[in-house]
Amino acid sequence: MSSIFYPLILNLILLSCNKSLTSPGTQVDDLVGVWKIQKGIQTNCADPADNHSFTYTDGCYTDARSGNTTCITISFTKDGKYSVLTRITPTGGQAQSLSENGTYTVSGSTLTTCIQGDPCEKGTFSVISSSLNVVGDDTVNKCHFNTSFIKS
Repeated sequence: MSSIFYPLILNLILLSCNKSLTSPGTQVDDLVGVWKIQKGIQTNCADPADNHSFTYTDGCYTDARSGNTTCITISFTKDGKYSVLTRITPTGGQAQSLSENGTYTVSGSTLTTCIQGDPCEKGTFSVISSSLNVVGDDTVNKCHFNTSFIKS
């Protein structure tokens, strides 16, 4: 009888050890760290010109028309603060950095980010291994977004 249960118990132990690799994480600890953007998709925007889909390499995207390179990282700290660093380098020009700082909260799989003076944004997030995915609706640009990041 014990030989039948041994493989089952072993599989359960292995699955629980690999939880962070196989199950989406939705805890603050899952978010803490620095993330580079991988893909940014905006759809169903109030202004159709705002609809886009960009794939980033090592957190950067080069626009084929303008030649400008945009790099984006987001950092979450354990104390509920986050910052987004956007670095834009025009063709032949000098890089300019823009920083956005705010606070965040996590409730289940809901991530809420707030910047003073702007409405808070909510999205559903999941972390699997070193990948973060956030999906939601942007109240400022009136778009649906789906953004993925890789932990750096």
